[in-house]
Amino acid sequence: MSAADPALADWVAPLTRGLAACLDDAGALHEPNGEGPSPGDHYAYVFTALALYEQPQGSDWRLPLRYWLALEPRRRGHAPFNRLGLGLLERRLRDAGAPAEDLALVARGRRACRLRRRYPANNWALLAATVRLLEARTPG
Repeated sequence: MSAADPALADWVAPLTRGLAACLDDAGALHEPNGEGPSPGDHYAYVFTALALYEQPQGSDWRLPLRYWLALEPRRRGHAPFNRLGLGLLERRLRDAGAPAEDLALVARGRRACRLRRRYPANNWALLAATVRLLEARTPG
């Protein structure tokens, strides 16, 4: 997020603080209603990492991503959504000249998140196709 737009930053900061408050020390993202951790097969971990990278709120953006990567592969899902989030995060890191270890962490996430050939819903199939197109045009 650009520092040139303080109004947007002021609007987003409380939302990101709310996300950061839902993280525990291990990087598990807890539901705000107190019902335990968000499901690992959801895209909340990847997009929380992206949000915390964009608007640091005293929480390391790597925590939710590492937590998600530590889950058993069968417990991770929503591949098209996660791949999109990982691609966005990778682009932001590259644009910022991030350290190689941060880029490697995101690349590990992308390798761990495989797209299927087919999906039961058109919106998932369209998102997967869009991610494939974006990745075909983006190095890495």
